[in-house]
Order: sequence, then structure tokens, then C-alpha cells
Amino acid sequence: AAGGKGKGGGKGKGGKGGGGMDYGTEPLPPLNLEPFRKGSPIHLNHGDMDNGWGFLGPSMLRARRNQSPKPWIGIRANAGVDRGRAAFSFVNETGGNIRLGWSTADATLELGMDGKSFGFGGTGTKSHNGNYDKWGQTYGKGDVCTALLDLDKHSIMYMVNDHLIPGDAFSIPKYLWGHAFFPHILVKEATFELYFGPGQGHPKMYIRPPQLPGGFSWFCDLANVQSPWKPTGPPPMMDQTEAEAEAARALEKMMQSGAANQACHREQFADWKQKVNGYVRHFQAPLSFEYTAEKEQVMQRISKFTMILQLPSEVWDIIADMVVSDLLSQVCRQLWESLGSRRYVRLICNSEQAVKRVKGVSGNLRSLQLMVRDTWNPADTIDVLRAASYLHTMVLVNGPLKMGATGAQALAGLKNASLHTLTLNLFDNAVGDSGAHAPA
Repeated sequence: AAGGKGKGGGKGKGGKGGGGMDYGTEPLPPLNLEPFRKGSPIHLNHGDMDNGWGFLGPSMLRARRNQSPKPWIGIRANAGVDRGRAAFSFVNETGGNIRLGWSTADATLELGMDGKSFGFGGTGTKSHNGNYDKWGQTYGKGDVCTALLDLDKHSIMYMVNDHLIPGDAFSIPKYLWGHAFFPHILVKEATFELYFGPGQGHPKMYIRPPQLPGGFSWFCDLANVQSPWKPTGPPPMMDQTEAEAEAARALEKMMQSGAANQACHREQFADWKQKVNGYVRHFQAPLSFEYTAEKEQVMQRISKFTMILQLPSEVWDIIADMVVSDLLSQVCRQLWESLGSRRYVRLICNSEQAVKRVKGVSGNLRSLQLMVRDTWNPADTIDVLRAASYLHTMVLVNGPLKMGATGAQALAGLKNASLHTLTLNLFDNAVGDSGAHAPA
């Protein structure tokens, strides 16, 4: 195309782990650039581009790839900025591969392929100095992507539509501090429209720019240096019909490439599936044998447990006596604790807690060992125990000098309970003759 300088001589697409030139850590001297006149139109610079571009309209803000032997073609804006916090956006109108970012005027046109340019592509990949890293999110047809340059903090961030991607995409190395940066686009097949701000000199067409984060301004408000690359001819224009035809050809090429990849992946998947099925068949027989053996063991356990549940009540009474006497704990402590926590209960409490504690277990109570540690009149507790219709065994302990004659007489109420075994331990209690005869 006329006016294109066709430089773009880069190192190729290096890939992750690649890398370009080592510029060291000390600042490099910046280019001596002429100031940019405020109010002048800002647009893509056909003096600073690869051959193969086509502009859609006189604003030179909409463009697409036309014809080029290179897989990717790059272009920069006609103005740059060397201070402040600036932003510009583009909308991907047709879908396809595209990358945007910032670079110095002496960087290669292959954005992200040298140490003086920084790019972020639609595949969710950032690139600098020939190194690629997954970052942020993907974007495509209809999405608006915004590149934010912060020369106060020496960092670059991005937005996709109205979402600010968290964190910095790039930290600008020290050797580029004080340099001017230019908006930069690298395209494979997409049609796009750029937006530099309301003062760019031409009205926007299809793009809907986002609200910028606090502290950032649109590029047209901060641009202060000119590009050193001056056009030597008219810009390569492209009418809409031609652009649509070219877009259709590029889309068809993408689809054909995608279909070829899908066919290749189907063959790889079929081979992988065949190998996995063979692996499964190899282990199927031993796994089936192990499953059958484990199933038989589980069924045996269930059968034994079912037999236990069918024990007659007389056997459960014997087990209850063992629980109360602690004999079972010497044979199987786990069973002893399990039974004791359900229907065979041992309580140690104060007199004020006795009624509440006994009520809490009385519904299904079979055997009770109750020890009350302080002075106690058991009348209210006896009323609760009489209502425990399943209770058949009880051991009652009250400490020395804790139960008087009145308390002992209240124990006579247990005669109306459903007990067949009652053990009283009232050692060193002065219950008197009346208290001693009452329970009898």
C-alpha cells in the first residue's frame, strides 16, 4: 500500500518462554520528538504501518487487513504521550484475531515481540519482548477493549467492555521510563474501529466506549508528541463492499482451518478412546472380582446386624444388667458406651438438675443409674420415674447426710413404678426408722 514503510521486521512469534533483546535496567535516552499540536485530528498513521492495510472512511479510525503476505500486520497512531494516564479503545466489528497495546516509536510493528512494546490479544494472552503469558479474559466480535497507560506508576492495564481486569498486565521496565508511547494495533483478519476520545477530530461510528477508571483521561486529551514517521503518499482506502468481501474471505479461511483442526482432533480422540477402552477391559475382570468379594462381606455384616436386632427382650434385659454393672465394658467397651447412651443411662448430677436430666431420657429408658451429689428430696424425680413405663432396673445413690427421713419416705413412690430391680445406696444417711421402713 502506498505510504506504508513496511518495516515490522521482528523476531517472529517466539512463543512463551521465548524472548527478545536484553535492554538492561538503566533508562535509555528517549527519542527527540516534536510536540503534537492540540486539537489536531488523531488517527492511524499510514506512515507507521506494515503494507496490507485498508482504511474504511476518511477518519482513518476504522480499518482492516487488505492483502499482505505477512500473517499479522501492525500500525500505530500519529501521536503519542510521555506523561499522565491515557486510554484508548477499539471495537472488534467482525471477530478474528487482534491485539492492542502501547509501544515506543522505534519498536517493531509486531506488537509485543520486542522489549519496547506491550500487547494484549483476544485469546486472553499478553505479550512483551517475545514472551507470551495467559492473562485476563478473552474477547471477540462486538467487544470493546481498552488499553490504559499509567506513566505515573509505570504500568499498563486493560478493560474488556465495562470490566476492568484486576491487576497490572505489565510493569514498564525502568529502561523505558521517560519515553513516549503510541497506541498500537496488530491484526490478523479483524475489522475494527478505534476511539481516542471525544476530541479525536471525527465522530465515532459503531463503538460504545466505556467509563474510564478514576484518574485516567482519553488519549486525545493528553497526546503531546508527534510520530517521527511521516507518510510519503495517500492512505490506502478500501470501500465497504471490498471490505465486506475481504472479511468474508478471511472468515471462510478461518472456518476451513477450524474444520481441519476439528477433523484432526476427531482422529486423535478416536485413537485415545480406543486406548482407554483397551485399558479398561484389561482391568475389568479383576475389578469385578474385587467388587463381588467386597459385596459379599458387606452382606454378611448386614445379616449379622439383622440377627442382633431380632434378639428377644429377655436377652436385652441381660445386656442391660451388664451395662449397669460395667461388666460389658470389659468385653466390648464400644458396645457398652453405645447402649449406655441410648436406653441404658448413668446420670451424676446435683439435686436441682435431677428432674430435668431424668425427664430428658425417660421416654425410652430401660435402665438407670442415678447419683445425686447434694441434699435431695426425690419426690419430684420419683413422679417422673413412675411415668417411665419401660424402666425395669434402677440404681440410686445419694451421698452421706444428703437425704433425711422425708426424702427416704418419698422413695416409697417407686413401688408404683414398673421396676423389677432396685438398688438403693444411702450410706451414712440419717433417715430414721420411718424413712428406713417406707421403701420396704
